Amino acid sequence: VRRYVYNDVVRLGDLEKLIDCSYVQPYTINSAKVIFLKPRPQSRPFKGTGNVCLACDRILQEPFHFCCLSC
Repeated sequence: VRRYVYNDVVRLGDLEKLIDCSYVQPYTINSAKVIFLKPRPQSRPFKGTGNVCLACDRILQEPFHFCCLSC
């Protein structure tokens, strides 16, 4: 577990050994792919159609369904 701007993250390579992360959106931080453990606060509400987190409605890229591990 690592910290990034007051958020806990885990490197994707470390986590993939334990669980299937294929539906969780990874982020690149310091050239490493990471997954957030908890949802990050949203800057503005999403209005429109698109791919959103199934748990917290955060905007996501295709083909991901969740924004973080806890969702």
